[in-house]
Amino acid sequence: MKKGTSSKPLRYGIIGLITALPNALFTLLSSTFILEMSDTVMSDDLKTEQSLFYFKLVLWSAVIGFLFSLISKRFYRIAGFVMLLCGLLILISIVTANVFLIFPAIFFIIGGTYCFTQEKINTKQ
Repeated sequence: MKKGTSSKPLRYGIIGLITALPNALFTLLSSTFILEMSDTVMSDDLKTEQSLFYFKLVLWSAVIGFLFSLISKRFYRIAGFVMLLCGLLILISIVTANVFLIFPAIFFIIGGTYCFTQEKINTKQ
């Protein structure tokens, strides 16, 4: 079984989580503001639901990306794929007019690519 040797995915996962937590709150506020200013015919409950959806999407993507960065040395393929997916989900949430979401998304994407490109060593079972 192969094992990764780099701790860079973990570092990028930690930085991604730290930058995504305040951005989740800003996403909630900015999406509420954008929906209130738009001319769409939506009920207030639906606007609140959509704002909470983006908040939860950013928050859970950050937490899941961080948790998979913890296991990036042992299960580097799975962790890399999940970190890339979490980065893309956070990047999709940029439609809430929160431009600062690009930072945690880039951190998770870079961490995910490091999972695939890190040096591997063979371990005995």
